[in-house]
Amino acid sequence: MVDIVGVNPSMETTGPAPRVPVIFQVVGRLDGGAASRQVIDNAIAVVKAGGRAAVASSGGPLVHELERGGVRHHILPLDNEADFLNFSTRRRLRKLLTQENANVVHVYSWEAARALRPMARAKMICLIATWLEPLTPLGFLARRRLKPLLRANKLIATSETVAAFLREQYKLDDERLQIIPPAVNTARFSPLAVRAERIIKLAAQWRIPDDRRIILVPAPLDAERGADTVIEAVRLLGRHDIFCLLLGARPETRSRREELEKAIEKKGVGGLVFIADHSGDMPAAYMLADAVVVADKVPRAYSRIVTEAQAMGRPVIAVDAGGIAEPLRSVESSRIFPVGDAAALAGVLKEILALDSADRARLANLAIEQMRNVYALDITSEQMLALYDSVLETIWADART
Repeated sequence: MVDIVGVNPSMETTGPAPRVPVIFQVVGRLDGGAASRQVIDNAIAVVKAGGRAAVASSGGPLVHELERGGVRHHILPLDNEADFLNFSTRRRLRKLLTQENANVVHVYSWEAARALRPMARAKMICLIATWLEPLTPLGFLARRRLKPLLRANKLIATSETVAAFLREQYKLDDERLQIIPPAVNTARFSPLAVRAERIIKLAAQWRIPDDRRIILVPAPLDAERGADTVIEAVRLLGRHDIFCLLLGARPETRSRREELEKAIEKKGVGGLVFIADHSGDMPAAYMLADAVVVADKVPRAYSRIVTEAQAMGRPVIAVDAGGIAEPLRSVESSRIFPVGDAAALAGVLKEILALDSADRARLANLAIEQMRNVYALDITSEQMLALYDSVLETIWADART
């Protein structure tokens, strides 16, 4: 991006100033989910590199991060498929593409790809998509639904596992496929960045006893996130010196919370497993943990929990499903277990909790180093900007011929 904005000698100009690239991203909500964090990081990187960035979403608690970073934000109803199919919404998206003079449109869902691909083609705008769908073989109708996503000019895979899945299941060629791992902000997610009072405040808020080993499960309470597997693993572990925190309750999951609370009592682990609301201070939450567990039952493209917890130097135990565990395969302090296998989870929890302080410190440093060398925000942002640069060069070369 820096090259295109300031150095490329073949660039066309409008008046005395060079043409400034405009990257337009579309996402459902800016709520801290997998897509929203990537949208924010990419948009701010574009602005810092000298380009212009705009985002369309249905809003959310992280909108202020975009605005603080100099990114234009447009609120549209984009929460579900029906919203994207709505004629009025599509008309507004088309108007925004013209208003922003977009060169590249970046989407993160098949719904957005379906709505925007025809517009992008009509306006000669490059469509880039990031694959965040589960890595499961699909039937004819589901594969047809995903076609607009798969037909993007460039498709970003978050790991080699995801890329291999796309090659095998959808015969995607390497020319249109780009591997860019999800970023972790190692300035924010760093043990050195968390003051003791933040940790103490959370411990008091959750009423964590001083003499417990803390197992943190920071995920929504949806059935597919595997909380029931964790509850059974705690029962099988048979220890009474632990505090297992299911950290992901939200107002809309009240019925699920009640269901899990009944399961906790039924399993006899009422004094060991607790449920708390989602925390806005995840770095401090990770610092409290002796082990972080990701127990998803769906093979997702990746898990931000895995990379964030490792950046904080916490041992991570994750399911071997999709691309979730890929960042762990070369990390000595972490473990992988089969999906839904509570006995295996109990076994690896026992191993992790048995580590002494010297081993934990040594292994934490190794995990932190890996995150900084591979997944750090500045590294992945450079990769994303390089991808934007490459498609912009193609667009502007075609415009000149």
